[in-house]
Amino acid sequence: HPEAETRIDGRPVTGQLVPGYHHVVSRYPGGRFESLIYFAPDATTVIDIDYEPYGSLRFVLADGTRAILTAPDFRTVLFDAGTQDLPAGTYDILYTGQGMADSKSAVTLGAGETVSLRPVLQPGASASLNDLSGKIAEMERKIEYGYRLTTADMESLQELVNRAAAISGQDPGTAETAKNLLERAETVRRKRDTLERMAELESRKNILEEFSSETALAREGRRKLSTWSLVTGLASAALSGITYYFGEWAYGEYLEAPYERKPAWKNRVLLMDTLTYTFWGTAALGTGGFAVLRLTERGTDPYRRELDALDTELLTLRNSLED
Repeated sequence: HPEAETRIDGRPVTGQLVPGYHHVVSRYPGGRFESLIYFAPDATTVIDIDYEPYGSLRFVLADGTRAILTAPDFRTVLFDAGTQDLPAGTYDILYTGQGMADSKSAVTLGAGETVSLRPVLQPGASASLNDLSGKIAEMERKIEYGYRLTTADMESLQELVNRAAAISGQDPGTAETAKNLLERAETVRRKRDTLERMAELESRKNILEEFSSETALAREGRRKLSTWSLVTGLASAALSGITYYFGEWAYGEYLEAPYERKPAWKNRVLLMDTLTYTFWGTAALGTGGFAVLRLTERGTDPYRRELDALDTELLTLRNSLED
């Protein structure tokens, strides 16, 4: 077959073989050939391959469960999970498991076909009450001692409830105990999940409150800076008016002063003009800085909305714990 893969003694076919018997397997999707063949020395061995129709059985069995497949002149036992190549045909299957009721079915494999098996056995009427009671007591201790209940624990509890329900006719008390235990476990787990969520929210809230406090301090600092900028600007503007007045007065004196006194009055005029220009610049910077700081100031706390949402969720979770 053009799609066939052939192996001799589990290895791809390469070169010459040591004379003697070798295990030959050739397979392709839908067919398989397997035989023990003798290879003579100093000779070419011709193999007449006649493929037998084959299919694949993909199976998943629970722990402790086995599947017994039978057909005319054929029997095999399957455990755990995997894929088994089988000759095409119909097989009777018997499923068995400790403490579980036996189950039977049949499966038909066609050439090149893959069939999946995933049986679910029901608890048998002969399931051990002692074993069931022991498992229930073990789970009760987990809950009483505050162990963390995992998803696997909850699934095991549900299985215990199912098993106890199956034998409720023999022992109604055990079935009721298992049912109550599952309800307690669900309550404990919900409470644990709620507390973990609350701890997560409290941590987030603490971080946001720290950011909010730092933002408030920064906003207060900007307000103080803007106030001082305005005060400085106004004061500089007032001082510039005074220096401008004295500069005009000095300039008038300069014009009327005798020649020998003019240099002194000129220096006074230059000093007053320098102070006036300096105060004008300071006034412009102060009032401009005030305007920029106030215009760019954030009016609200950017973290307040999220903090309020956290407070609302925390209050809801606290109320759920009290219910």
